[in-house]
Amino acid sequence: MIECTSITGAKKSFPKDRLNLRVSVYGLAMDQGKILLVGSRHNPNLFPPGGGVETGETLHEALSREIEEETGLEVEIKKFVDFKETFFYYDPLDAAFHNFAFFYLCRPKFTNLIANDQIKDADAENPRWVDIKTLKKEQLNTPADELFDYITNYKEEE
Repeated sequence: MIECTSITGAKKSFPKDRLNLRVSVYGLAMDQGKILLVGSRHNPNLFPPGGGVETGETLHEALSREIEEETGLEVEIKKFVDFKETFFYYDPLDAAFHNFAFFYLCRPKFTNLIANDQIKDADAENPRWVDIKTLKKEQLNTPADELFDYITNYKEEE
């Protein structure tokens, strides 16, 4: 049995054969002391824009697509930041995942975000720029919370 963390933080165990393999990519888009974060319809926490890589997509292609779908922004992908391996349970689908999450530093080409009714993602809502100085680790969804130190110590010249 594999212990998975649900989107609410609860622990739930699943047999290995019930896990779905998932590769995902997320953008740490920062500009003028703020980070781009997105809300979720199923979770009170915030997460960097991103999501699942589709078959045939590169990580960079998937990241650009996901950020555009969830925020309306185009970004320049600057560099790889971190990789996290997680086991999570997604309550709305009653599905468990073995997830490989890649995080990249990005710079927005512009900063105007789309409205909720323009978002092309079933889970994402309310994209926003959050002041890094006021951001709290508890506001971030797993595994992005593990990058809190990187986010709060980020210097614009990176």
